Amino acid sequence: MKTEKELCLDMSDFNRSSHNFKQFVTELTTSPQHTLNKLLFEECLVSVFLPDLNTFKKKTPHDGVNELFEWLKDHGGVKRIKSLNIPDNTSAPMSDEFVKGCILERFAIEKFVWRKLDINLDILVGSKLNRTSLTDITLYSTGNYSVLYHWVSSDGIGKLPNVRFIPNGFPHHWLN
Repeated sequence: MKTEKELCLDMSDFNRSSHNFKQFVTELTTSPQHTLNKLLFEECLVSVFLPDLNTFKKKTPHDGVNELFEWLKDHGGVKRIKSLNIPDNTSAPMSDEFVKGCILERFAIEKFVWRKLDINLDILVGSKLNRTSLTDITLYSTGNYSVLYHWVSSDGIGKLPNVRFIPNGFPHHWLN
């Protein structure tokens, strides 16, 4: 009997009010293994797409995120994610430390898209798994020049050796 494994995890269906992300994660992570319909994942996922956390009208819209990634690592056997997209809640985003602890320290990630303004690149630079695996990041900014300067400095993106940075409207002397 051939066992098929999932290559992707797309949670965007939970953008609808009729789907409960937290309830799904709770059922997934607490059900005995035999009731999960043999839900198996490849060691390297092509993409993981979380639900748009802006659609959750709760005090903590990211409930279930840690449990999901913990389950993927410990029970799903996932070690690498080629593309991770986190459309975070813009008014109550996850903290840098939360994302670092529950995602970045568990998986090697190549493409990282986190919809959060002015993230501290130290969470990526300090991650042993991701310092060399990251090739592509998408950053969202308020336009704060000190944050932008840090991102393009040798202490920011400069410490991520495989990230290809193509400035869009930045002065070219910032890259030197």
